[in-house]
Amino acid sequence: MKAGKYNADNFEGSDNPLPGWYHVVVQDCEETILVSGQEKTKGEEYPVVKVDVEILAGKPAEQEGKKDDEALFLEGKDEGKAVGMFAVAVGLVTVKQLKAAQQSGEDIDIDWSEAIGRQLCMELIPDKKQADKGYPGCVRCNCRYYAVDDPAVKDIPKNLSELPPTASPPPTAPAGDTAPPPATPETLPAPANDGDDLADLCGD
Repeated sequence: MKAGKYNADNFEGSDNPLPGWYHVVVQDCEETILVSGQEKTKGEEYPVVKVDVEILAGKPAEQEGKKDDEALFLEGKDEGKAVGMFAVAVGLVTVKQLKAAQQSGEDIDIDWSEAIGRQLCMELIPDKKQADKGYPGCVRCNCRYYAVDDPAVKDIPKNLSELPPTASPPPTAPAGDTAPPPATPETLPAPANDGDDLADLCGD
């Protein structure tokens, strides 16, 4: 379901939070078209999932209340890696379902609006090019996403007053199909899994 087109220069919902690890809540989520504003690709269009989040807690501290918006590419660019991690983190799909779709070449029908109000943890990755210029910015559209109860993010500060009774919403999956923990960043301890995780899917 595409709601319209967005120019890359008009993603105005971000308060430019510092790079770091955060507990966030999804405020808006929709499939749309991103129109590039970069000089080399100006005017080119990319199908994306546009995600707006608000920071509830995390590190570095004092970022609470800041907003961030990201465009998760559905094809090309990162080959859907980030959008796959996001979908698993908010319980819209399981790793097993993503792998099956990847192998069959079939698309998964996802209602992205179901992510609104759900919570997850995400890493905003430092932009080295911006850092060299003295600006501590983040790499846009290239985040890592995890369920709030994923062992990989157990040490990330959470806003306990905001956590729902069930830490992460149950995934939409057939009976017996559970969602194993996604890929683990090098900076955190690896969670236990049954060998069916996003590391295989995303090539991390």
